[in-house]
Amino acid sequence: MMTTASLVAFFAKPDILVGSLRGLFRKDSRQKSDVLDNIELPLRVSFIGIPIVGAIVALMAHFFFGVALWQGLVAIPLIFVFTLIAVNSTALTSITPISALGKLTQLTYGVLAPRNVTTNLITASITAEAASNAANLLMDIKPGYMLGAKPRQQAIGHALGIVAGALAAVPVYYLVFLRNGPDQLITDQYPMPSAIVWKSVSEVLTQGLSHLQVSARWLALVGGVLGIVLEIARLATKDRFWLSGVGIGLAAIIPFNTCLAMFLGSLFFWLMARYAKNEKAFAHRIFVKNLEPTCAGMIAGGALMGIVVIILENFVF
Repeated sequence: MMTTASLVAFFAKPDILVGSLRGLFRKDSRQKSDVLDNIELPLRVSFIGIPIVGAIVALMAHFFFGVALWQGLVAIPLIFVFTLIAVNSTALTSITPISALGKLTQLTYGVLAPRNVTTNLITASITAEAASNAANLLMDIKPGYMLGAKPRQQAIGHALGIVAGALAAVPVYYLVFLRNGPDQLITDQYPMPSAIVWKSVSEVLTQGLSHLQVSARWLALVGGVLGIVLEIARLATKDRFWLSGVGIGLAAIIPFNTCLAMFLGSLFFWLMARYAKNEKAFAHRIFVKNLEPTCAGMIAGGALMGIVVIILENFVF
């Protein structure tokens, strides 16, 4: 359901696909000089960096996960195309279709590397992560300008953040999630819904439908068709249809307490928007005008406390 709904939403806007490629090759002959030359990262950095970094990524995928070198290198042009699509989609709709782009990579490698789940997952992760980070950097441009940072400085900071994040996140990942072995990676405490979806799609594409139970095949078909129908209904009614195929699919694979928290949060902010209409009131300013930052702060705070609790449980108590 999540896969088909994501793909329908993605391909329902062909102008994003066409505009991405058209914008790449279109050049305004009237513009003699680029006013952004001194504030953006020079294009030569990309021309030189992409082959070097691409080769390093392909080598890492080969040595760490057994991905064939040629298959890792094929992911590099896919990154280029998917990044164009991702940034255009983000700029036009504020939505980055990472799930749909990842599934397209999985479809590609389902043909190039049949019956190889690891290659299917790793290459999809490479393309999706690169496109996601490009779109995230695009969303940082305006806040960066407001704080006095040029795009060149933001790109450098983004690259430094990749290194710092890897140095911090990888040890924590191994200590917290792989401490009891890879079989304990996905648990009731850490359901990892996105990972489950990607893994399931990879298994179906690489191993075929024959390894699934008959009931699972029928349910996959029903869920796929339902995802298409729900997404078409949403598009046809211009978002007035309230059921989301992605939302329902996600709710089916995350714990009930998470679903309940999401429902209560949505209900609370909907009530605030409906009844706290006085623009000068504290409730309106916090829960209506600043809904996104308030929610982002709650999510970030909850995530940080969750990490603290995990560390205490594993190393203190």
